[in-house]
Amino acid sequence: MSESLNHTKNNHFVPKFYLKSFLNKDNILFMKDLHTDTIYKKTESALKKVASKKKLYSIQNKITQIDIETFNKIFRARKPEQNSRNDIKNNFIHTLVSFLNDEMANLFKIRLENQIETEKLLNNYIKDKLNNNGISRNQETLITMYENDFINVYRDILKNKNLPQLNDFSHLPFQDFSLYIAAKIYDLVYEQLGKKTIKGTDILYPADTEKLQKNAYFDFLHYLMIQYFRTEFRLRPSNLKDIENNNFSMNNIMFLLLQYQSIEITYGLVNDGYKLVLIKNQSCLDFITSDNPCVNTYYYIQKELNRSLERDEFEIYFPLSPKLAILYTKKNCYNDSFEVTQQSDAQFWNDTLKNCANRYIYGTSDKF
Repeated sequence: MSESLNHTKNNHFVPKFYLKSFLNKDNILFMKDLHTDTIYKKTESALKKVASKKKLYSIQNKITQIDIETFNKIFRARKPEQNSRNDIKNNFIHTLVSFLNDEMANLFKIRLENQIETEKLLNNYIKDKLNNNGISRNQETLITMYENDFINVYRDILKNKNLPQLNDFSHLPFQDFSLYIAAKIYDLVYEQLGKKTIKGTDILYPADTEKLQKNAYFDFLHYLMIQYFRTEFRLRPSNLKDIENNNFSMNNIMFLLLQYQSIEITYGLVNDGYKLVLIKNQSCLDFITSDNPCVNTYYYIQKELNRSLERDEFEIYFPLSPKLAILYTKKNCYNDSFEVTQQSDAQFWNDTLKNCANRYIYGTSDKF
C-alpha cells in the first residue's frame, strides 16, 4: 500500500482563515445553534473545531469505473478539450480519479503511456509499491490547493475593496475556465507524483518545469463553486432510480461532483454571462456568515413554492466579512458594486444566509 500524500483527519468545510474575518474587535466569534437557539462565544484558538468534520474528504472506498460511468449518465459530463499543453488530455477525469484513489501506478502509466520504459517500471517496481488499497486523503490535497489560491485573492479583496475582473485573463494562454482549472489540477497531481521515488531506480517524474500563471478571477470563481458544493451537496441526483446499475457509491458520485462537475457548471456560468458584484456594507448591522456560507438567493422557490429551480434561477450570495459580500449573478441591474446603507437591507442579506444555514450562524455580536 502506498502512503497517502495527506494525513489530516479533521477537515474544515468552512476555512478557519475565513471565519477569522468575522471575529470582533475582542477576537470573539459568536456562534448560534439554530436547532437549540443557544449562542456560544468562540475564541480564535477555538476555530479549529468550528465548521469541521472528521475524514470529510477521505475516499473510504475506491472510485470505480462503475462510479465514473454512473456519474457520466447522471451529469452527462463533457471532457476538457484537447490542448497544446502535454498535461491537458482528454482522459482528465481518469487522471483525477487515479489521484483521488491514490493509485500512483496508474498516474505513472497515464503520464508515460507511450514510453517503452514505462511497462518495465510498472512490472518491476510500481504495481505493488504504488497501488493504494486503503483509505486515500488525496482529495484534501486538492481542497488545500483551492483554498491556498483563494486566500491571496480573498485578502486582496478585503484590503482593496475591489474584485478581480474577467478581463484579467485576456493575455493568458488559457481563456477557457475549464481548461485553466484542469491545468492547475494536472500541475498539482504530477508535482506530487514527481515526489515519489521508485525504489531501485534513480528515475523521478517531476511536474512540467513551466508553471501555470495564476488567474485571480478564475481562482476566485472556482473556490466559490467548491465552497457552494462541499457544504451540502445540492445536486444530489433525483434520477438515480433511472440508472440501471446500482453497484455504485453515492459518496464517490458526490466526490466527482465536487471535483469535476463543479468545473463544468462554472464553465457554463462564465459562458452565460455571470459576473461578480461586490456588496459594501455601510450600515450599522454587520453581515453574518454560517456553516453554509455560499447560498443561492433563489432558495425560497424550493423552500416556499416547493418546485424545482429553472436554469436561470441561480445567483450566489457569499459574505466575505462583516462589511463585504459578493453576488455572482446574471442580472444586468447590478453594477460592479453597490452599497448597503440601511439596517433593513443588511438584515435582508443576513436572513437570506440564515435561512440556508445547516445549523450554525456566526457573527461579530450576540445580537442575532
